[in-house]
Amino acid sequence: MEDWDALFDIAVEQHQSGELESARELYSRILQANPGQINARYLLGTVLLQLGKCAESVAELEPILSHRQDIPDLHNNLGIAYHALERWDDAINAFQRAIALKSNYQQAHFNLAMLLEERGDLHRAEHYYRQASELDLNDPQCLFNLGHVLKCLERWEDAEDAYLRLSSLTPDNLDVLINLGYVQVRQDRLEQAIETFHRILLQAPDYAEVHNNLSYIFERMGHLDDAIDSARKAIQLKPNFPEGFNNLGTAYRTSGMIDEAIDAFDAAVRLQPDFPLALFNLGTSQLLNGNFQNGWEGYEHRASLIREPFQATQPRWQGEPIRNQRLLICSDQGYGDAIQFIRYLPRLQDKTGARIIFLTPPPLARLFDGIAGVDTLAIEGEPLPEFDCWVPLLSIPKVLGLDFSNLQTSPQPYLPSRSELVEFWKSMLPDWAQPLYKIGVVWQGNPRQSRDRLRSCPLVTFSRFFDREGIAVISLQQDPAGLAQIETAELPGPLIEWGSRFSDFADAAAAIQNVDLVVSVDTAMCHLAGALGHPTWTLLASSADWRWFKDRDDSPWYPTMQLFRQPAWGEWNTPINMVAQEIERVRGGG
Repeated sequence: MEDWDALFDIAVEQHQSGELESARELYSRILQANPGQINARYLLGTVLLQLGKCAESVAELEPILSHRQDIPDLHNNLGIAYHALERWDDAINAFQRAIALKSNYQQAHFNLAMLLEERGDLHRAEHYYRQASELDLNDPQCLFNLGHVLKCLERWEDAEDAYLRLSSLTPDNLDVLINLGYVQVRQDRLEQAIETFHRILLQAPDYAEVHNNLSYIFERMGHLDDAIDSARKAIQLKPNFPEGFNNLGTAYRTSGMIDEAIDAFDAAVRLQPDFPLALFNLGTSQLLNGNFQNGWEGYEHRASLIREPFQATQPRWQGEPIRNQRLLICSDQGYGDAIQFIRYLPRLQDKTGARIIFLTPPPLARLFDGIAGVDTLAIEGEPLPEFDCWVPLLSIPKVLGLDFSNLQTSPQPYLPSRSELVEFWKSMLPDWAQPLYKIGVVWQGNPRQSRDRLRSCPLVTFSRFFDREGIAVISLQQDPAGLAQIETAELPGPLIEWGSRFSDFADAAAAIQNVDLVVSVDTAMCHLAGALGHPTWTLLASSADWRWFKDRDDSPWYPTMQLFRQPAWGEWNTPINMVAQEIERVRGGG
């Protein structure tokens, strides 16, 4: 007669030493003779789980529940098996039962967090990762997963905290440092990101991706020679590196080396033909050079870069005949883009014979109400009218074959005017400003826009306008980041603040018609003023957006607009001085 207790001890010893098949065989022998041996059944279920035989594991573990429901490890192991079998609800319930029985059960918290993360329930996953992390402060995998969840939630500061804690536990872990640098970049903490990436290079000096990341950061900061050198270093280390060529192209373009940029973007696309960002960058660089045919083609790849593109069950219009059909046109980018390109809808209407439905962001709805070329104005967030097909607004230039010969539209201006609003904003002028030369100013774009660092300037940059006799300066600034500067800027004269009181762009348009001149950085406001046919002087970064083309001081889009460009990255004094001199000339010297 066998000594089952001794056999059980041998099975446990083999199990603990990693001899899983031998342990499995012994547990099975014990259970054949003693089916009620709960410990042997539990350990057989455990070893089957370790062997990846999850269904068999469940078959052994579940019956134990009819005898014992107070074993946290049993529920945790069932949760692991259910997870592997994609029995999601059963797995969640099992982990939660394990935690209910043992509130400090770190592994059950961690396992539940992993499952919730996999199922996309990131907020609950964060909760359980945090619980697991507090229960074991030195668990690097838990902190890494917590950082990843926070990164997915775009909680950049919290993610940075997690990665910083983790980097103190595992200072040589390059994956941790890569993620730390990434979330620092997303917070615009570029100096800190450079330090982080340099820590990586101390350990891995030939890490091409890190050199490429540094190129991106240096370009963002205006350190253009460093950006070019870092991208070249990345390509030297990894010659078939499309991302390296893309960042090299970006650095060249910001440096004003457009032909070199086109060559670099083209190299990226040759290496990876399905690289949307490089295709888009190539297209916008070609547009910047006035190569419309190829440029519009590349510009179509922006759809892959939009976070929440328009989606519909109806087909996207590809240019086929649609006479008498209902074509919905969605505003697929910023407010300025919508203002700039809505002018082409009458031409599209004539070309296609379609009924045009324009889907507008709410802040533009009143401005576009009654505009030519739109049969029905729909508003984002409200029920859509019925339509047969759709197309993004910024795809219309490609359909129409726009180039320098046909950019202009008739009539100019093309936005409807609202006399009652114009009169209202006229009444808002203080009496002392009525007879003066009135300049409307905008200094700040949307800080969430990726290139805002380039295009925006501080309010104090406009100080030269405030102490001029006979001039009233009016703020048309709407973005809160720009408005906040009014409280802290030391200005040499009064600023009439209107922008914070605009309810939408119709108010802004009416206000513009009550100033003599708009001076604005590259924001929606300069497009609005230009579309109204109002004198508009636009301040441009040295690396301006493609739509302003190269080396021009006029705009083919807007006949009443003049362009004042930085001579170098971040150098606003030169264009501001040029504007001040031009104002004096226009006013006849005072």
